[in-house]
Amino acid sequence: MGKMLKKYTFAGLGFPVLLHDVAVKETEDGEEYPDINMKELEQAVAKALIKGQVPLNGAKLKFLRKLLKLSLRELGQELGVPHTNIKLWEDNAKDKTGLEAAQEKQLKYLVLIHIQVLEQKELSKTFFADIQDSSAINAPIEIEYKYGA
Repeated sequence: MGKMLKKYTFAGLGFPVLLHDVAVKETEDGEEYPDINMKELEQAVAKALIKGQVPLNGAKLKFLRKLLKLSLRELGQELGVPHTNIKLWEDNAKDKTGLEAAQEKQLKYLVLIHIQVLEQKELSKTFFADIQDSSAINAPIEIEYKYGA
């Protein structure tokens, strides 16, 4: 096992994300960098944001809008807000948005549906993949199971 960082603050999404136990890779020049799967990180951050009880700021709103692949106008239509307001909130990245609670809940619902679709696609890829290795046909299936959980 290679080098690990106990804590690493990733700032590539427009706001800081504190990661724990991050593997480190090295370039040919000897420069070290964190080994981060961006798709997984984006989904994990989106899940954390939709579970959170803290109002969104502009940077997090922009992240979620881009994750949904929506334009300013499209997100504005979805939330019943002028797209100019969305732009203003995103430009003021560290400030709380002017979304009402119901609008923020609607945005989080859109993100939840998006994540479920992505996870379903991944499951489908696995399900419909050709069976390659029949040598483990009688091997036990490993699952994590805790009685009473």
